Order: sequence, then C-alpha cells, then structure tokens
Amino acid sequence: MLEKLTVIIPSRTHDKQTKFLIKATDSIFKQNIIKKFDLTILVAIDKGSSVKNVGLEKKKDIRFIESNGNSQAAALNAGIKETSDENGFVSILEDDDEWLPEFLFFAREALNNFDFVSSNQSQFSEDGKFLGILDFPTPSGWLMPVSTLMKVGNFNESFKWHLDNEWLGRLAKTKSSRLHLIESSAQKRPELQKLVNYSLGFSKIGSHTLGTPLIKRILHSKSGTNQISNDKLKFEDSQKEYELLNKKFGRIPW
Repeated sequence: MLEKLTVIIPSRTHDKQTKFLIKATDSIFKQNIIKKFDLTILVAIDKGSSVKNVGLEKKKDIRFIESNGNSQAAALNAGIKETSDENGFVSILEDDDEWLPEFLFFAREALNNFDFVSSNQSQFSEDGKFLGILDFPTPSGWLMPVSTLMKVGNFNESFKWHLDNEWLGRLAKTKSSRLHLIESSAQKRPELQKLVNYSLGFSKIGSHTLGTPLIKRILHSKSGTNQISNDKLKFEDSQKEYELLNKKFGRIPW
C-alpha cells in the first residue's frame, strides 16, 4: 500500500514565483522513491492572487489553494487545513528551494525511529554560485507524520520572519524526538551543537551518505534573509520577533 504524503508549498506573490514553483515541484517529482507515495502537492498562494501560465495546475498531484492572508504563515496554515490523513506524512518545501533526489529516502527512513526530521541546506545565489551551508532547520527540510503536526498545531500568523523558530519551540514542548540530517563530509560546526541545545536536547544530529546537504536553497532579492539584511525596518521587526521568542521560550528555538 502506498503511504500518503502531502507536501505544502507556501508561495508568495512576486515576479519570480512561476520560475521557482516549476523548479520546486520538479524536485519533488524527481525523488528517487516518489512512486512509493500517494502524493498530494498543495501550493498555497496569497489571498486574492493567482498563478498564471504555470502549467502545474494540469498535473493531477498538484492543487492550488488560496490562503486567508498574505503571509508565509497564512499560506502554511491553509495547507495544514487540507492535511487530514493522520496515517500519512506531511512535508514543507518553500517555493524558492529544491530537494535533492535522495531527500525523501533519507528523511522517511529516519522517521522509523524519530517523530520529526529536518535537514541543513546548501545556499546558492540565483546565478548558481555556492554561498555556503546553513545548518538551521528551515521548513523546506521538514518531514513528519501528520500526528506530529497535529500535536504542535498551526503556525503563528503574528510572526512574519521567524514563524519557523516559534513552531519549533512548540515542537520541543511536545517532547517529540528529532533527527537533523547533515552531509557526510560535515565538519564540526557550532551551529550543530546550538541546534541540539536550543531544542532542549530532543534533537540528534545524523549524517546521511551524500557529501552535500539534501536541500538546495536560493538566496534572492525577495527572500526573507535578504530583506532582513538590506532593510533597516525589516531588520528591526526581525529583532522584535527574536525578543518575543526569548520571552516566550527563554531562548530562540532551533
């Protein structure tokens, strides 16, 4: 019997949206074990928006759904609302990221022993220049049983920049076991110990057999990282959210 897998793609409105969506969804279909799943891809778009001339709406595994707002958290929550099979699995892939073909194989295997799996990422510029490795568990590397998702609940829509940190803080409160996947050639990096400490010890680090991270992340002008770095007001908003996280959890969750 095929296992049910729902992949939620939060997709904000911008001029690169179509280009990114095609690459992101292609990376899902190219997973080396994708035929083992009953797949549904939910592309959650901003309220009142549309994505035209993509061609993806004609594929049977893809559904476009409209969120109740204009934020990443709102888009993710729209996808969660459509995810109801408690015996299945759910994953997130941001539209400007891609999975390596082996991601699902390693992540699904890890769920035989853990309640939640994440991955680090290789970061690239839009022109393909390698920028480094990010060890933070961004949502594009998350895979979990739907039951884990339901324990933690929706994303907090009052957070614009660090909704993933806030969700991970609540995940730790459920005492769910976590495995963070890293490349086999990984050197000792401070961020990896930070991940273990800031998840209250419920996370373990595990390496897969590839020499590169399982997620490819594109840094571009519309990405949250670049917006925070290049806009003083957005940077200040980001810092305010960090203050709220520290107040709520006593740390910035990873």
